[in-house]
Amino acid sequence: MKDDYPTGKADLMAAFMVRAQEFTVRRGTWAMINLPSWMSLKSFEDLRHDLLRDQRIVSMVHLGRGIFGSDFGSVAFVIDNAPAMSARGVYRRLFEQHVDVRSVSTIEALFLDAAYNRYEVAQADFAAIPGSPIVYWLSEKMRAAFSLKISWGGGRLPMARLGGLGT
Repeated sequence: MKDDYPTGKADLMAAFMVRAQEFTVRRGTWAMINLPSWMSLKSFEDLRHDLLRDQRIVSMVHLGRGIFGSDFGSVAFVIDNAPAMSARGVYRRLFEQHVDVRSVSTIEALFLDAAYNRYEVAQADFAAIPGSPIVYWLSEKMRAAFSLKISWGGGRLPMARLGGLGT
Protein backbone atom coordinates (compact mmCIF):
# COMPACT_ATOMS: atom_id res chain seq x y z
CA MET A 1 0.00 0.00 0.00
CA LYS A 2 2.90 2.34 0.80
CA ASP A 3 4.17 2.16 -2.79
CA ASP A 4 0.80 2.31 -4.58
CA TYR A 5 -0.88 4.95 -2.38
CA PRO A 6 1.82 7.03 -0.69
CA THR A 7 -0.60 9.70 0.57
CA GLY A 8 -3.07 7.03 1.67
CA LYS A 9 -0.60 4.69 3.32
CA ALA A 10 -1.62 5.59 6.90
CA ASP A 11 -4.84 3.59 6.78
CA LEU A 12 -6.92 1.50 4.40
CA MET A 13 -9.72 4.11 4.47
CA ALA A 14 -7.21 6.72 3.25
CA ALA A 15 -6.12 4.42 0.43
CA PHE A 16 -9.80 4.09 -0.56
CA MET A 17 -10.04 7.89 -0.63
CA VAL A 18 -7.04 8.11 -2.97
CA ARG A 19 -8.47 5.32 -5.12
CA ALA A 20 -11.85 7.06 -5.32
CA GLN A 21 -10.14 10.14 -6.70
CA GLU A 22 -8.28 8.02 -9.25
CA PHE A 23 -11.52 6.33 -10.39
CA THR A 24 -13.34 9.66 -10.75
CA VAL A 25 -13.09 11.55 -14.02
CA ARG A 26 -11.68 15.08 -13.84
CA ARG A 27 -14.43 17.44 -12.68
CA GLY A 28 -16.45 14.39 -11.59
CA THR A 29 -17.72 13.85 -8.06
CA TRP A 30 -17.09 11.16 -5.46
CA ALA A 31 -18.42 10.69 -1.93
CA MET A 32 -17.84 8.53 1.14
CA ILE A 33 -18.81 7.91 4.72
CA ASN A 34 -15.67 7.49 6.74
CA LEU A 35 -14.07 7.84 10.14
CA PRO A 36 -13.18 11.48 10.90
CA SER A 37 -9.57 10.72 11.87
CA TRP A 38 -8.27 11.73 8.41
CA MET A 39 -9.47 15.29 9.05
CA SER A 40 -6.87 16.12 11.70
CA LEU A 41 -4.35 13.41 12.56
CA LYS A 42 -0.75 14.03 11.50
CA SER A 43 -0.53 10.63 9.79
CA PHE A 44 -3.09 11.88 7.21
CA GLU A 45 -1.42 15.26 6.59
CA ASP A 46 -0.16 14.36 3.09
CA LEU A 47 -3.62 13.08 2.15
CA ARG A 48 -5.22 16.36 3.29
CA HIS A 49 -2.57 18.44 1.52
CA ASP A 50 -3.18 16.67 -1.81
CA LEU A 51 -6.95 16.74 -1.38
CA LEU A 52 -6.99 20.47 -0.60
CA ARG A 53 -4.67 21.22 -3.54
CA ASP A 54 -6.29 19.05 -6.21
CA GLN A 55 -9.93 18.62 -5.21
CA ARG A 56 -12.86 20.53 -3.72
CA ILE A 57 -14.79 19.55 -0.62
CA VAL A 58 -18.32 20.44 -1.73
CA SER A 59 -20.09 19.41 1.46
CA MET A 60 -19.46 17.51 4.65
CA VAL A 61 -21.73 16.24 7.41
CA HIS A 62 -19.78 15.47 10.57
CA LEU A 63 -22.19 13.02 12.17
CA GLY A 64 -20.42 12.39 15.45
CA ARG A 65 -21.11 9.16 17.32
CA GLY A 66 -24.25 7.07 17.12
CA ILE A 67 -25.21 6.73 13.47
CA PHE A 68 -23.69 3.22 13.45
CA GLY A 69 -24.43 2.46 17.11
CA SER A 70 -21.75 3.06 19.72
CA ASP A 71 -19.12 3.84 17.11
CA PHE A 72 -16.03 6.03 16.80
CA GLY A 73 -17.90 8.72 14.91
CA SER A 74 -18.39 9.21 11.21
CA VAL A 75 -18.22 11.88 8.57
CA ALA A 76 -19.97 11.91 5.18
CA PHE A 77 -18.51 14.08 2.44
CA VAL A 78 -18.87 14.94 -1.24
CA ILE A 79 -15.78 15.91 -3.23
CA ASP A 80 -15.36 17.32 -6.73
CA ASN A 81 -12.32 16.01 -8.54
CA ALA A 82 -11.20 19.52 -9.48
CA PRO A 83 -9.40 22.29 -7.58
CA ALA A 84 -11.51 24.43 -5.26
CA MET A 85 -10.38 27.81 -6.57
CA SER A 86 -12.30 30.30 -4.40
CA ALA A 87 -15.35 28.11 -3.73
CA ARG A 88 -16.64 27.65 -0.20
CA GLY A 89 -17.70 24.25 1.10
CA VAL A 90 -20.76 23.67 3.25
CA TYR A 91 -20.09 21.86 6.51
CA ARG A 92 -22.49 20.58 9.16
CA ARG A 93 -21.45 19.47 12.65
CA LEU A 94 -24.27 17.39 14.10
CA PHE A 95 -22.94 17.19 17.66
CA GLU A 96 -21.67 19.34 20.49
CA GLN A 97 -19.45 16.84 22.36
CA HIS A 98 -17.34 14.13 20.68
CA VAL A 99 -18.16 11.68 23.46
CA ASP A 100 -21.95 11.86 23.06
CA VAL A 101 -23.48 8.74 21.51
CA ARG A 102 -26.91 9.79 20.23
CA SER A 103 -29.81 7.95 18.66
CA VAL A 104 -30.25 7.97 14.90
CA SER A 105 -33.49 9.93 15.37
CA THR A 106 -31.64 12.65 17.32
CA ILE A 107 -29.00 12.93 14.61
CA GLU A 108 -31.73 13.04 11.95
CA ALA A 109 -33.54 15.86 13.78
CA LEU A 110 -30.29 17.88 13.95
CA PHE A 111 -29.69 17.28 10.24
CA LEU A 112 -33.20 18.44 9.33
CA ASP A 113 -32.61 21.71 11.19
CA ALA A 114 -30.77 23.38 8.28
CA ALA A 115 -29.30 26.12 10.47
CA TYR A 116 -27.90 23.83 13.18
CA ASN A 117 -24.09 24.06 13.23
CA ARG A 118 -23.84 25.05 9.56
CA TYR A 119 -20.57 26.51 8.32
CA GLU A 120 -19.36 27.78 4.95
CA VAL A 121 -15.59 27.81 4.68
CA ALA A 122 -13.10 28.58 1.91
CA GLN A 123 -10.89 25.56 1.44
CA ALA A 124 -7.79 27.76 1.32
CA ASP A 125 -8.37 28.54 5.01
CA PHE A 126 -7.49 24.93 5.92
CA ALA A 127 -4.28 24.99 3.90
CA ALA A 128 -3.10 28.07 5.84
CA ILE A 129 -3.17 26.11 9.13
CA PRO A 130 -0.10 23.97 9.92
CA GLY A 131 -0.93 20.36 9.01
CA SER A 132 -3.99 21.50 7.03
CA PRO A 133 -6.60 20.07 9.41
CA ILE A 134 -10.22 20.24 8.27
CA VAL A 135 -11.33 22.46 11.19
CA TYR A 136 -14.37 24.08 9.62
CA TRP A 137 -15.90 24.95 13.03
CA LEU A 138 -13.18 27.47 13.91
CA SER A 139 -14.29 31.09 13.64
CA GLU A 140 -13.05 33.17 10.71
CA LYS A 141 -10.89 35.20 13.11
CA MET A 142 -9.29 32.05 14.46
CA ARG A 143 -8.59 30.68 10.95
CA ALA A 144 -7.21 34.08 9.87
CA ALA A 145 -4.83 34.13 12.85
CA PHE A 146 -2.87 31.27 11.29
CA SER A 147 -2.17 33.27 8.15
CA LEU A 148 -0.62 36.02 10.32
CA LYS A 149 2.22 33.63 11.24
CA ILE A 150 2.60 35.21 14.68
CA SER A 151 5.83 34.24 16.47
CA TRP A 152 6.14 33.83 20.21
CA GLY A 153 9.38 32.93 21.95
CA GLY A 154 11.08 31.76 18.78
CA GLY A 155 8.15 29.59 17.67
CA ARG A 156 4.55 29.82 16.60
CA LEU A 157 2.01 31.20 19.00
CA PRO A 158 0.59 28.27 21.03
CA MET A 159 -2.99 27.25 20.25
CA ALA A 160 -4.13 28.12 23.80
CA ARG A 161 -3.12 31.77 23.22
CA LEU A 162 -5.27 31.95 20.08
CA GLY A 163 -8.45 31.12 22.00
CA GLY A 164 -9.33 34.76 22.63
CA LEU A 165 -9.33 35.74 18.96
CA GLY A 166 -12.84 34.71 18.13
CA THR A 167 -15.89 32.64 18.69
